[in-house]
Amino acid sequence: MNAYCAQRDEEQAAKVEELLTRLQEQTTLAQRLQRELDEYEYYEEDDDGNMVERDPDAKVDLVN
Repeated sequence: MNAYCAQRDEEQAAKVEELLTRLQEQTTLAQRLQRELDEYEYYEEDDDGNMVERDPDAKVDLVN
């Protein structure tokens, strides 16, 4: 019984380690993508039809 429990503990530890590794990889990817998005310049059309740079922190009206 002890051998079985030890084996299960090892399997669970390996699974946790795998999940932590995947989480770290995904977190790194998400951070990289966020940095890439932060580097973009955003433009929008004003009332006169001219393209003007938009404040990236401004709220966007997605309805129109």
